Amino acid sequence: MNLSIFSLNFLPVFISNIIFLSIAYGVNEDNADLLISGYNTMSKEEKMNFNLLKFLIFFKKFFINLTLYSSLIFCGVYYLFNVKYAAVVYTTSLVLAFIYFIIISNGNRFKKMKI
Repeated sequence: MNLSIFSLNFLPVFISNIIFLSIAYGVNEDNADLLISGYNTMSKEEKMNFNLLKFLIFFKKFFINLTLYSSLIFCGVYYLFNVKYAAVVYTTSLVLAFIYFIIISNGNRFKKMKI
């Protein structure tokens, strides 16, 4: 096992992290209408009832945490076992995280309260 952080085994994780951080910092209120799936197909009335700022805070935190924790999971499993187990556990952690993201995003958490 190569314990170097610059090992090619870490390259896919590094590339994924760059993509996740680019998404976290690249999506903002100005371009959300184009980049956030579901929001870009809402009617104007639905957009008025959706708390975009609250969603964007969740969105950014989610992708930053996804980057941090999935990388730690990969490194921990890689050093304890091997790269094959690390890849499986890393992929599983990403799938579970995105399932959580979909469930939370589709809930009523980001709807504005009607007064």
